[in-house]
Amino acid sequence: MLFSAGFGIVSAVVGAGFASGREIMHFFSRYGPWSWCLCALAAGMMGGLTAWIMQERFEMENAPCLGKALLLPLFSAAGGAMTAAAGELFALNLPLFHARELGALLTLGAAVAASSRSIRVLGMIGKILTPLMLLAFFFCARLIPEQDAMLSSPNLGTALVELLGYCGLNVTLSVGIISEAAQQCIAEDRKIISFITTVLLLILLLAGNAALLPHAGALHRAALPMVVLLRNYGKPGFYLSAVVLYLAVFSTLTAIIQAMRTLLPQRISWRGGACGCLCGLASLLGFEEIVGSAYPVLGWLGLLLIFGRKFLKAGTIRRAVSSIGRTPNKEDNNR
Repeated sequence: MLFSAGFGIVSAVVGAGFASGREIMHFFSRYGPWSWCLCALAAGMMGGLTAWIMQERFEMENAPCLGKALLLPLFSAAGGAMTAAAGELFALNLPLFHARELGALLTLGAAVAASSRSIRVLGMIGKILTPLMLLAFFFCARLIPEQDAMLSSPNLGTALVELLGYCGLNVTLSVGIISEAAQQCIAEDRKIISFITTVLLLILLLAGNAALLPHAGALHRAALPMVVLLRNYGKPGFYLSAVVLYLAVFSTLTAIIQAMRTLLPQRISWRGGACGCLCGLASLLGFEEIVGSAYPVLGWLGLLLIFGRKFLKAGTIRRAVSSIGRTPNKEDNNR
């Protein structure tokens, strides 16, 4: 159970951007030697956020109504991006008429079905996806770089700000599976799951950075760096990248739909179908357009919702508001 939950959370985090190498290149490898520190920091931040959510047993059902109203369209956009990516993968690998639409619909339907038993399904996928990604990173690391990594001087302040949004995005997308895992185990097990998640993320980030850092100069603007590198191995490399990408897309889409289900009222019996329809409609916008506009907002909004709820729960804001306009009494003056 503990390892399955850890692998499940990791499989929810490593979506299309991570598996394609685009996120690793943008947030880590392009910063040269500093990328190793950023990898460790990101793994620690995501692991810490996971531990905090599990400790607080954060539930999306208890989120403020305004938070739900804002998160639902953003989750739909993220699910639409994964759905569009699945359609593109089908179109690239299957010479069928309307392969893109067929792949998107099949993937969306399977993700809706899997979202009702997300821990078990995502745990199984994570145990397959993690070694496959490490294998892909290994093959990429064996390639001789075409040129030295000649990048501009890194702005570490910008890197840290972007990294916080990146970690917030990944944790927000997987908050449903994290909450579900927390509800099914005791406090000590939650700490173990968080530790397993942190270690797995650190291993994947370091392995991915080791594979892409030597090629940062040539591929820092590439949309799919891992796919470009694995093409050097011919069809086996191409199919390996396609399988890794698809599993990452499917697992993240399943986690997103699972989180979306909790945002809708429980009295709605067709919540899964409704979430699938929202993601399907959002996928019509296209993968690139969604990632460029909705993802940054989702990351910061998720952080504000998770930590803002704790702030409100503590009563800090309520006490401050209630004290406005109140005449100080003798007891207050003596404090």
